[in-house]
Amino acid sequence: MSVTEQSREQVKAKLVKQSPLAAAIGVACWSIPIIILWITVFSIKSAIGPVMLVISGVLVGLAVRIHGRGYDRIFSVISLIAYLSVIAVALSSEVLISGTLSLSIYALLFALGSWSAAFIARKSIPFIDHKLFAEVYESGELAGYKKLKIIGW
Repeated sequence: MSVTEQSREQVKAKLVKQSPLAAAIGVACWSIPIIILWITVFSIKSAIGPVMLVISGVLVGLAVRIHGRGYDRIFSVISLIAYLSVIAVALSSEVLISGTLSLSIYALLFALGSWSAAFIARKSIPFIDHKLFAEVYESGELAGYKKLKIIGW
């Protein structure tokens, strides 16, 4: 087996391991502890509540990254949906808005949280492997694995 074939098999193994369903289930399970953490932090010191916008984005992104192990953009989408859900619960629980911060600061913190959730959720492809990843995606070798992955769950 040549170096290129070994590299191709390693890339294929990485792509087969990714699971959007596991990412969605994992982040759904981790959203509850994130919200509990947010409520706890807010009850201890309410001024830190807005900073939790960024922290929760990082935590949601990590949950998707750990459980999904993915390289596709779908993992960023899953992360953003989960992040928006966490923010909606925080708003309804009234643990987000505190003090006299301006709307622009909240918008900036929300943007940072959204970006961090989307950025952290996806694994980065090493620069040297970009061509191999593109070849494996375009070859259609993974089509059977995706079908089995969904049925197997």
